[in-house]
Amino acid sequence: MSLEMNRLTIPAIRAAKAKGMYADGGGLYLQVSTWGTKAWIFRYTLKGKSRQMGLGPLNTVSLKTAREEAQRCRNLLREGIDPIESRDPKALREELELSPHTTCLSFGMQVGDYGQLRDAVSFLGDNGAEIKYLPPELFPGIDYSAFALDPDGHAIQLYYYMEQIGWDGKPRPASQRPQIASAWPESVDPQSDTFVGEPFLGPLG
Repeated sequence: MSLEMNRLTIPAIRAAKAKGMYADGGGLYLQVSTWGTKAWIFRYTLKGKSRQMGLGPLNTVSLKTAREEAQRCRNLLREGIDPIESRDPKALREELELSPHTTCLSFGMQVGDYGQLRDAVSFLGDNGAEIKYLPPELFPGIDYSAFALDPDGHAIQLYYYMEQIGWDGKPRPASQRPQIASAWPESVDPQSDTFVGEPFLGPLG
């Protein structure tokens, strides 16, 4: 994995004609095929095993978006999570000690606000539930979230905020999303696009 970052430029990408892998840095490569098609590849090593995953063709994934996706992959690797397996949450069941007998990773419950989310996590933890915190890259756009494991190994995802898709039909770029701190703050600033949906409101006072 090249340590020098952001090596590629738009003119260099346009000029790349010969078959090969063109490094941008940090594991991100532009792959040019024999036929001249161009696509993004992320290469990495985890537990001594070299792997690579496709991030999409150049004609639909821009350089900026490819760099954001590569950064998301590097964040997952720092947590010891395989970026390829993160695309299939079922592959994480054994690592997370979840039940293998369910068709989905978790059941989600949206609470009324951030304060209620903190209270719910504290209540469940105080009453014997195992609480797990997963990298926010696994659920982009949901902000702070925690997973409570029931006795049968099923995960209940608790969250309070869900990002809305913009009028252009696109999600917010990863670079514009709030940074999720490992130590939860006492309060958070409200988001202008909060999707309330049908949350379990309960007492908010």
